[in-house]
Amino acid sequence: MLQIDSATQALETSCLKPSDIDMVINASSTPQNLFGDANNISNKIGCKNSVNMDLTAACTGFIFAFVTAYNFLNRYKNILIVGSDALSNFVDWRDRNTCVLFGDAAGAVVLQRTEEKEENKIFNYYLGSDSELNDLLTINFDHDKYNLDKPNVNKYGKLYMNGKEVFKYTISNIPKILKKAIQHSNINIEDINYFIFHQANIRIIETVAKNLNIPMSKVLVNLDEYANTSAASIPLCFSENVQKIK
Repeated sequence: MLQIDSATQALETSCLKPSDIDMVINASSTPQNLFGDANNISNKIGCKNSVNMDLTAACTGFIFAFVTAYNFLNRYKNILIVGSDALSNFVDWRDRNTCVLFGDAAGAVVLQRTEEKEENKIFNYYLGSDSELNDLLTINFDHDKYNLDKPNVNKYGKLYMNGKEVFKYTISNIPKILKKAIQHSNINIEDINYFIFHQANIRIIETVAKNLNIPMSKVLVNLDEYANTSAASIPLCFSENVQKIK
C-alpha cells in the first residue's frame, strides 16, 4: 500500500518510533476500506498508542487533515497525517480529457508539539467551501445498479469533471483565498519563500502565480511526474522538496 510506505518514510524522517505516534489522520476519497484506512495504516506500521480517524475531502483532504491535526496538538504530541488517493480505479480510461490528468500516490507528514507554546502554531489558515459547484467534479454512487436482492453489485461510477468550469473557478478564487490568509498572518506575499499549490493543472498554477505576481521560481511543482494525485499532491510535493524548503 502506498499509504504504508509513505507513513513509514515519514516516521523514519522524523526519527520517531511507531509507539511515539498519538494520532493518525488519513485523508482519502478512495480508501481500500469504505469505512476508512486509518486503522489499517496504524496497525500495519505498529502504532499501538494512537487514536485513528479518516476524513474525505478529495483534493483538499490533506489541508483539512493538517488543520484538524493542528487543532489536536494541545492533546496529542505526535500526529501522523497521510494524504492518499488512487483515482486510477475511478477514471474512465476511454475519456482522454480526464484519464490522463490523474495519478495514484500517497504522502505523509508528522506534526509534533514542542515545549515552547509560541512554536506550536502556524501563521494562519483560511478554509472555505462553495457547495453550489458540487457537481463540477464527482464520483457518484451508481444508483441504477442498487438492488436489495443483489447488494454486491452496488458500486461507484466513473470520475466526472467539468474541466473548463473548474479552471475558471480556481483561477478566480485561489488568489482571493490566498490573499486573505496572508493578510491575516501580518506578512506580505513577498515574504514567502516557497508556495506549494495543489498539483491539479500546470495552467492553473501558472495563472494563479501570475495573477499574484509570484515568480515561478518560488512555486514548487511535481505534477509533470505524478499528475493530479488529489489528497496526496501537497505532501508528496513537500516531501520531495523538504531539503530546499529548509
